[in-house]
This record gives sequence, C-alpha cells and structure tokens, in this order.
Amino acid sequence: MRPILLILIVFTCFSCKKLEEIKTPDFDVEVSKENYHVGDTVLFNFKGNADIISVYTGEIGYDYDSINGRIMPSRFNVNFESQTLDGIQRDQIYVYLIKEFDENYSMEGIEAIRPSLIELNDRLRIATPDDNRQWIASGYGDITEYLNTSEPSTIYLAVRHLVRNQNIYGTGNLNRVRNFKLLAVNELGEKTVFTHSINNWTLFSSSNKMPNRASLEDTQMTLRNSYGAAYVAETTEDWVISDPIRIEPTTDMGPDHALGIKSLADAMPKTYAKIYSKAGDYKVVFRAVNQSAAGRKEVLKEVRIQVAP
Repeated sequence: MRPILLILIVFTCFSCKKLEEIKTPDFDVEVSKENYHVGDTVLFNFKGNADIISVYTGEIGYDYDSINGRIMPSRFNVNFESQTLDGIQRDQIYVYLIKEFDENYSMEGIEAIRPSLIELNDRLRIATPDDNRQWIASGYGDITEYLNTSEPSTIYLAVRHLVRNQNIYGTGNLNRVRNFKLLAVNELGEKTVFTHSINNWTLFSSSNKMPNRASLEDTQMTLRNSYGAAYVAETTEDWVISDPIRIEPTTDMGPDHALGIKSLADAMPKTYAKIYSKAGDYKVVFRAVNQSAAGRKEVLKEVRIQVAP
C-alpha cells in the first residue's frame, strides 16, 4: 500500500509541475517576398509550434492597429416597409427629413417649417394600391447629401399621410409603415442610429380629420382615411414626427478581430494562404498562444507586405 501511495504522490507532483510549465510559443512567420499584386496568393510560412494561432490580415475589420475600436465615416440610409390596402388613392405617404425644428409637434408647427421640409420619396419605394396589399421594402434611401457630416448635428424624420377629397379622388387607403429605421453604413456594415418605437414618434392630425383614424403601435404606424359625409370631402393630413436624432460625423464600429487559423485541437499547419482583393500596404500580425489550465502565454509576429493593383 505504501509504495502505491508514494507513486501517486510523485505522479501528482509531476503533473502539477507540468501544469505550471507554460512556455512562450516557439513560433515565427516568414514570406518569400514582400511585393504582390491583387489576386496573388500570399503564402505565410510557419516555423515552430503553438497551441492556438490567429491572424490580423491588415484589412478593414481585421487590423491589429484597430483592436481597441475602429472609428469610420458613414453614410446614412432610411429604411422601412409599407403597405396600402382598401382604397384607390395614390401618393398618400410622404417621408421627410427635417433639419430645423422647434419641436412644436402640431399642424401649426408643421406650417412654420413646411417650406424647409426635404422630401425623400424619390429615393424610396413606397407601397401603392397596385401592390395588392403586400408589404413593400423601401430599399435604402441615402440621405447623406443633406446632412452636415463635419460635426455633430440633430435631425428629425417625418411621415406624412395625405388623404385628398374622396368625392373627387376616390377612397383613401389604409396605409401602414413598419420597422422604420435610420442606419449608419460603411465598409464594415451598419449600425442603427434610430429605430421605430411607440415612444419615439409623435402623432398628430389636421383638425378636419376624423378622430382616432391614425395610431402608433409597437412596430408600426397605421394611417387610415376618414369616412362619413362630414369628412370625405375634406383633404386631411396625419403627421408622425420622430424625436430628435443625433447624427455623429463618424461611427464607432467596435474593435477589429483576428481570423482563426489553428485551435488547440488542430495539428500545427505549415503555412497560411491569403489572397488580397485591394491594393495597399498591409501590416499582417499573427498571434501565437500556448494555453492550459495553468495559464497562457503568447507572442506576436508581424510581417509587412505591399499589394499592387
């Protein structure tokens, strides 16, 4: 019994010692040349070994110099879906950008700024009676040209529902607009600047509109025509105007990331192949890691390459 116990103690101590022996990876990277062209295969040759290997290729989104965050200029796109049904009038929904507004959410407030409203319909697809009650995607209406992107600013977005005299133009529609949002878009993707919520719009109507024919809901706005002899001969408006929207000249897209090459379970590769689609000078950084329950050690290896068109 005593010999077995001694063996277990020795084995345990040996195992603990092994756990503590986390060594810095013996790892290096080389390339056969520094100059390439777009579409060439760049072959990075590995020496040594490591438990885990990843790479920052130097491209946007995968740049080691941006691991703490990437600030990028953006374009700004309006996007939503719309639906129209139960009527025949056309051109009832209008979308506007408002740059100057004293937040008088009323018809009087609209009349004061009506000449300065910027209509956005020419860059958006809005449902018509011909769409047979289908939800229609607006596409991405780029409003960047109207914004001051050199410094922070505030804007408002608005949806107007116009019902013309139904004795002349026919029955007005039930119109819906849902999932309204403003997106900051750049090479890395998109970030939501504003999105529909029942709490970030204000709805009001012209005084000659039948009461309770327009409403805000969790994901959409519902805008109906009036009915009855007292209302159908009137031209009416509903307005839905957003809370103030802050526009920043740049967008924080978060940190860049590394691409995985080898995990703890993988065999050690001899090479890593990469094809660059854009010309430029690239700082390529490989991170090699040794890791166990006892800890972690890593090294960074940097390679510079030039990619011509």
